[in-house]
Amino acid sequence: MLVDGKMTSVGGYFIFLNQVKTGGEVIFPQQGIKIRPTVGSVLFFEITKSTYHSFCPVVGSTLWVALRPVHESKDFCVDEDEWL
Repeated sequence: MLVDGKMTSVGGYFIFLNQVKTGGEVIFPQQGIKIRPTVGSVLFFEITKSTYHSFCPVVGSTLWVALRPVHESKDFCVDEDEWL
């Protein structure tokens, strides 16, 4: 999404890097969705006013997650023949 001509995040994804025994679920409260993390899985979400999310506490270990935002830019490809 472009705001005032600047690139902003339109989505993101979590990559779950380890397995936990208890807790660590991702919650999207406005949708009533709870997702249990599994090592190696990826969760993509679009950023909207209704996709606020949080994580449940992890009990007895640590949850490792990589977050990667997805951006939109109006100047992604400048030349039409750039990929030829």
